[in-house]
Amino acid sequence: VADGLMQSGKDWMRRPIEFNHVKMTNNPQLEEKHMVFVQSLHKYTPFVEIFDEQQRNIRWQRLDIASFITVTAYQNNAVSQLKKYYNKYAKGQYNKSVEQQASLKRPPSSPLGPPPQVPPPSFPATPYQASPTQPSLF
Repeated sequence: VADGLMQSGKDWMRRPIEFNHVKMTNNPQLEEKHMVFVQSLHKYTPFVEIFDEQQRNIRWQRLDIASFITVTAYQNNAVSQLKKYYNKYAKGQYNKSVEQQASLKRPPSSPLGPPPQVPPPSFPATPYQASPTQPSLF
């Protein structure tokens, strides 16, 4: 079911399954569309259920590769920057840090020169792909 509508297998095969519209929260008071309540420091594993046209369950598949543990704060600055950069709900936090850096501008005559720019973080395509110059995030 996508947006409350039953879809055929042919429809599902046209494009990848995405969860871009899902927002997780640890606040049980929030009841917005596409909101999923989770508890911090718990492990979650998404799954897909497949039904036939009579709505009988014919397949249930865990997506173990997509398992995750929820947290409310990051101790690793690189992970924190990664979340702020790629999570549209955390964009405000990333923009605040960039604005704070920009507000530290020094006059051109300053012997210290301009403050360093805050570039977007660069990370491997997935946290599991480490390169010789860039360690894995985990």
